[in-house]
Amino acid sequence: MLLRPETLVNDYNAAVEAANAQISSTNPITGANELQDTVNQMAQIVSSTVTNSVTMQDLGITFNQAALQGTSFSTQSGTLSLNTSTLTQELQSNFSGAQQELQAVAQSLGQQLNYLTEPGGTIANINQSISAQVSSLQSELTFAQQNYQMQQSELLNELATLAQALLQLQMASQGNSSSSSSGGL
Repeated sequence: MLLRPETLVNDYNAAVEAANAQISSTNPITGANELQDTVNQMAQIVSSTVTNSVTMQDLGITFNQAALQGTSFSTQSGTLSLNTSTLTQELQSNFSGAQQELQAVAQSLGQQLNYLTEPGGTIANINQSISAQVSSLQSELTFAQQNYQMQQSELLNELATLAQALLQLQMASQGNSSSSSSGGL
């Protein structure tokens, strides 16, 4: 099966852009670090020579404004571009080597993405972490609501007691004023 370099570049870019959108959002998902690690590993796969014969750069596949920072790639871009003239030249001079490199990179990327999506993989772990956080927050909310209801009940009881005491004071005050006015005649 012939792998089209345009497909590899487009699929890679779509995955990186989706990951970068989550990583850089104002409310990133839990597991953004794991997602960033996956993007970095994908970039390492593309930037290295898998078959030891042809590099992706030899094939005209390069990073767009991606800055290598230590061992991780900047998420400013990290996407790929394809120079079709360079690709055409390499295909004409070394078709077999070019195809081997493309297939090896695609296979390595596929394995990386499978690890991301398989049961027990990165996304499953992120989902599990999010579920645990939701459960914890629901428990905290339930406790806060119960605490609120208990305090509300206590305050209503205190208010009723104060209202009754005030009523008794008013009645006692009225009783004193009526006995003093009737006692003076």
